[in-house]
Amino acid sequence: MTLKVFAEFDAHPGSVLLQNSFTRFCAKNKLRPEDMADGLKQGYEFGWLEDGPNKSIKLTDSGFAEINMV
Repeated sequence: MTLKVFAEFDAHPGSVLLQNSFTRFCAKNKLRPEDMADGLKQGYEFGWLEDGPNKSIKLTDSGFAEINMV
């Protein structure tokens, strides 16, 4: 689910999003924030995401590749 947020913004490897982008995505799609938190944790564990500047979330090369596989 977290990769869908990056896809919605036409992200590329190295793109960063602020936390509020994920919050807005949840609200827009009537999702529970807890589910997004679980997805973010999984994204970090799989190496799809990493910490970006100013508390942002950065899409890695492998995360971008995963978006394009779906």
